[in-house]
Amino acid sequence: MSFSHWLPRPLAAGALSALLAGCPSAEKPVAQDSGVAAAAAAADEEIVLPKIEGPVARVNGKDVPPDKFLHEYEQALRRYKNAKRPVTPAFDSTLRANILRRLIEAQVVMQKAEELGVKLDDAELEKEWSTFKARYGTPEAFKGFLERAVATEADLREQHRYTTIRGRLFTAVSSDVTVEPAEVQAEFEANKIRFKTPERVKVSHIFLRAPKSLPPDMMKERKKLADEVSKRAKKPGADFAQLATEVSEDDAKARGGDLGFVTRGAMPKPFEEVAFKLGAGQIGIAETDLGIHIIKVTSHEPEKQQSFNDVKEQIETTLKLRRQNQKKTETQRQWMDAAKIEWILMPEPKEPQMPMPPGIGAPQPAAAAQIQRAMQASDKKPLEKMAVPALKATPAGPIPPNAAPAPQH
Repeated sequence: MSFSHWLPRPLAAGALSALLAGCPSAEKPVAQDSGVAAAAAAADEEIVLPKIEGPVARVNGKDVPPDKFLHEYEQALRRYKNAKRPVTPAFDSTLRANILRRLIEAQVVMQKAEELGVKLDDAELEKEWSTFKARYGTPEAFKGFLERAVATEADLREQHRYTTIRGRLFTAVSSDVTVEPAEVQAEFEANKIRFKTPERVKVSHIFLRAPKSLPPDMMKERKKLADEVSKRAKKPGADFAQLATEVSEDDAKARGGDLGFVTRGAMPKPFEEVAFKLGAGQIGIAETDLGIHIIKVTSHEPEKQQSFNDVKEQIETTLKLRRQNQKKTETQRQWMDAAKIEWILMPEPKEPQMPMPPGIGAPQPAAAAQIQRAMQASDKKPLEKMAVPALKATPAGPIPPNAAPAPQH
């Protein structure tokens, strides 16, 4: 049974693309034919694989055949080539070592699963695989995913089989992990600061594009427009969400300007200073490098220390998962140490490192990301003269259509 394909774990296409952009750290070359990979990275050249005769490794007397290694090696080279990433000889050497190490580890895991009777029958695999494919909606979307992954459906089915069996195996070996109540209490006492809900405000805004590059006369018009919009929003019975839908110049207009809860540090400083000074139901104006924001706060919650009872289940779950992961890691290390492993293709190198792909960092809070998109749009679209729309009548009383005429430009 083929089980040791090294492929990306099935993920959303965006996350997969990020993972495929990663690379092993460079080490001193340890394998022959390194020039093959460097040549393969050239945009106009086809990938030429080295000829390998005999097994690339042996685990407890069972061979790892060369076709498995070459299959993974070719796919990896194609991914780097598609991403236009250079493949130096040192990089190529580390890439090969990473692939071979993963094949060896997979062999050890599957041998242990067979020994302990952990398996996945074809009916279970088919059911899970159908569920996975359904996430993509259409055959065309799934085909696009395969193309981005540089993989076949057979590849990913086999990877899914392996990861499922591996998961069941390690769940079995770590199922006896327990956490005592006293340990949960001690974790809470030692880390109370982690169990505070920070001060936060629930905000909506109406965004008017006003990049700093605007000529003074246009900036003056934008500020005048912001004042008119703010006055309309503050009128009794005004529907802020409706006004945002009609006036705001960012994607949040589709949600009535709703940005959700934000904490300090998530928004541009001028936005934050205004938002956190406002009480629930109040409206203010902030000017940032992105533009002008008419901000409405619908909830202002102070910092709050969570009680032990509020978080004890969360702490217990975290401690248990931490210990289970530690046990899984220790168990796999023990299995690897106990196995008789022969590296045949190349000498066993030091543990290769897989750094974080460049450009990937901590995600921005949703609201901050929304503002960032608005900023990016501000320099790409021409500013238009905008009249403040009349608000519809509300239960609080009708508002005359001409109560706030549009500014004259």
